Amino acid sequence: MPTPNAPVNVHVIAKANYNILWWDVVTMDTGGSPIGVSGYRIYNGYYVNESDQAVKVDITTFNVDGNADTIYVDMDSANIVAYRVTALVGTAPSVVESSKSDKVVAVKSPSQTDTKLELLDRKIMILDEGKLDEGLLT
Repeated sequence: MPTPNAPVNVHVIAKANYNILWWDVVTMDTGGSPIGVSGYRIYNGYYVNESDQAVKVDITTFNVDGNADTIYVDMDSANIVAYRVTALVGTAPSVVESSKSDKVVAVKSPSQTDTKLELLDRKIMILDEGKLDEGLLT
């Protein structure tokens, strides 16, 4: 069974009590051939370095176009949540999983009520052990 490409253009919006995650439909396998995915797997964790990332949920519902849904509402209200997404092909027990997407991070401010905030792996500033680490600002 072919391996699907990793999802791209993954985005997240942090809301006061939930996060909205979405990405582009995966239509090609790693060899460049068209592929239909059977779903997506969401990984999440509470540390930006992903040391605790685990499977949050598998999405195996389909939209009216026949594509697996590419949006997920996470009712997690933690202040920082890091996400990655993979594409799935096949059904259990023979599921083939893509590599993980780029990481996206939802960060909520303590006073946030409905603020749109999108942070990508290469565009964040992280305070770690008293040092400010400034990501690539492209």
